[in-house]
Amino acid sequence: MELGGAYLSNYDQLRDFYAACAELPHMRHELVKVAVLDGTDVLYLARHEGRAPLRLSASIGDRFPAASTAVGNALLAELSIDEVERRFSVADAFPAWTGLSTRNLEDLQGKLALVRERGYAVEDGAVLPGVHGIAVSLPSGRVGQASLGLGVSFVGATTDDETRHALHDELLELRVRLVNPLQVLSNRATATREGSAGVYPASSA
Repeated sequence: MELGGAYLSNYDQLRDFYAACAELPHMRHELVKVAVLDGTDVLYLARHEGRAPLRLSASIGDRFPAASTAVGNALLAELSIDEVERRFSVADAFPAWTGLSTRNLEDLQGKLALVRERGYAVEDGAVLPGVHGIAVSLPSGRVGQASLGLGVSFVGATTDDETRHALHDELLELRVRLVNPLQVLSNRATATREGSAGVYPASSA
């Protein structure tokens, strides 16, 4: 318990985010981002570089409208209906970046209800034309800190359903790695022991 506590006290989700993205076979080629909710915006904190066509997407430090982004929807879905209404009662809460952007509170509340039901958020060109995304919320590794949004973006026209499903599965795996690092270490240790057992012949004693 002492060793586990010492590890978690020094655990950095954003640092391990980059390492984990590089290890996942589909995710490593895509644009993966971490963001935090700030009012009616999301603020991007980390960005794993994927394919070149998406380099114009959000960079670290950029703010995008939470109502239209997948990471924003994933985080807003954790709030109560009343809190969402309070936040989005201000002027200019629904900027129209594309023709598919979320334009009003009724549409937003409907989208958030779907996110709560299925456990993840999707975006289909609501912020950048042709750019789609999938996102989930990520509990912060620090007590008292707000949840983070974890999302992957990809070009919709060139991404088939099989790849989308694979990205969804890897996004969930990435969340598990970042939420429960001790379990990941345990799994790796088990795999190492099993691999070693296959290398050395069993004793005949």
